[in-house]
Amino acid sequence: MKLLILLGATSAWASIIGISVANTSNADSSSSSAQRVIEFRTANIGTSAVSQSGNTFSFSNHFAWMAGYQVPAGGATVGNALSTHVGFELTFTVEDPGSAGYSLQFDQLTRGYNTALYETGASTVFASSGTMAYYLNSGSGFVQIPTLFSFGNQATAGSGNPNVNVLLNSIDSESGGIFSGTRTFTLRVETRPSPNVILALQNNVTGSAASRFGMEGLLGIPAAATPGADTEPASALGNFVTVSVTMNGGSAEVPEPSTFALSAAALWATSRLRNRLRRRIA
Repeated sequence: MKLLILLGATSAWASIIGISVANTSNADSSSSSAQRVIEFRTANIGTSAVSQSGNTFSFSNHFAWMAGYQVPAGGATVGNALSTHVGFELTFTVEDPGSAGYSLQFDQLTRGYNTALYETGASTVFASSGTMAYYLNSGSGFVQIPTLFSFGNQATAGSGNPNVNVLLNSIDSESGGIFSGTRTFTLRVETRPSPNVILALQNNVTGSAASRFGMEGLLGIPAAATPGADTEPASALGNFVTVSVTMNGGSAEVPEPSTFALSAAALWATSRLRNRLRRRIA
């Protein structure tokens, strides 16, 4: 019994396990004809290993996407548009066997470019990216984190301004709440309202539009190939989320197995010594 109490008392440590990512975006699609070229792709680029600093555990995730639309010379003359949805769900489990308690923190960076290239016609080309919203499910359904978001923006090109490349760079942080005990969380990140990545060329307009957040186009759509500021690589663009778990009190260090063994041996030896002393006194 004493051994169990000792182990329970020293289990105020935690970790993050079971990290997984589900892509909830619209399916990838592409088509190419003399009338129009359309491309949409998304991917989870990668998830880092869990790192530890003092009582804080953290990991990061990188999600990327691109959308492109082109009407070449002699192509479609009616209005053309691509409207699609980007999103993913990041699931992880916080181990807190001693119920020491912990707080969650989310930090996000969304960086990318909306590009509109006008060629001919009497109207405009535009590319826009929707606001990214964040929702947390801690076991009772998804609840929006109201102050954690990244606003979208729009690039519009026409005869007077034929090449427009607009940077979206959004950085935000927010607490995810305070909890105790082992629990599984899911963070949902998605464009809202949905669909909300929109590329459009109005009637009798030729040109191209693209929304580029960490993925390169494969079909040669000009707007999708336009370099960003300082010719940034695709790896610098997309949605980056860092999840941090900070333990309340105690040490976040997991005791070595030898520590448990020594503690158990010391307890056993102390118990034996006390029993012998009682017998001698009796």
